[in-house]
Amino acid sequence: MKIKSRSSYEKRLERYGIMFILPWLIGLVLFFIKPIAYSLYYSFSSISFGADGIESAWIGFKNYNEIFFENTEYLPALLDAFKNIVSEVPLILAISLFLGLILSKKFIGRTFSRVVLFLPVIIASSIVITLLKNDIFAQNIMKGDVNSTLFNATGITSMLNNMNVPSKITEALTGVINNIFDLIWQSGIQILLFLSAIQSIPKSFYEAAQIEGANAWISFWKITFPMLLPTVLVATVYSIIDSFTGYDNPVIKLIDVAYKENMRYAYASAMSWGYFVLIMIVLALVFFFVGRNTKHSEY
Repeated sequence: MKIKSRSSYEKRLERYGIMFILPWLIGLVLFFIKPIAYSLYYSFSSISFGADGIESAWIGFKNYNEIFFENTEYLPALLDAFKNIVSEVPLILAISLFLGLILSKKFIGRTFSRVVLFLPVIIASSIVITLLKNDIFAQNIMKGDVNSTLFNATGITSMLNNMNVPSKITEALTGVINNIFDLIWQSGIQILLFLSAIQSIPKSFYEAAQIEGANAWISFWKITFPMLLPTVLVATVYSIIDSFTGYDNPVIKLIDVAYKENMRYAYASAMSWGYFVLIMIVLALVFFFVGRNTKHSEY
């Protein structure tokens, strides 16, 4: 009787659990899986609007043939998106790790510094930032300035101009400063990931290394960095996806134009799936080269 009672109790718990996750499952099917399935089907179809609504006809790989062999903008946009990944992600990871190491130390104003660095994640998404940058770009065009960065180092520019610094050097320095601000603005989540991972490393490891005569440099490469490899993988994947799906990404812009302005839903679906394949290839390479080393660093 006790076994049967326990079994019925467990079944009730299972039913309650299913009831709790049922709304999520329904939402997953209706708003995620179903649209993805339709998008994949539409990428192989021709879509038109008739009296009965959307009408689709199967055309095979015609849309894919057009985007890869006839569209002169799609492949260059894919290449630009890949170049952005190669140039930005390593810098974002390096800056995030560096700031995470600094914020893990005890100093006056540490809490305030953490809030300031994570504040961009709270107050602004990538879409908001892009709209702000576009607005600034439009204002600067009216002034004859083509600089579209969000953070314009106008004070530094004025100071360098007053010091009679050559204009090329001034533009180079302000460009570097603006890019650093932009990278820090994109690093909030990664900083938080590295900070939490650094704080989870047992202090006894560093104490043992110090007893053995290891300095801070050796401790970082022998203890901190190997322990952070799983977090490096997570931060890398997040940074890649964030860059690939950013509102100012050239491929996203092309898809947006095809979908909203040209009303070519099937064509936009094909562009999206081609882009998805590129993202999966890049992520597979990341998991192969970075992920295979993470299991050796777990403790």
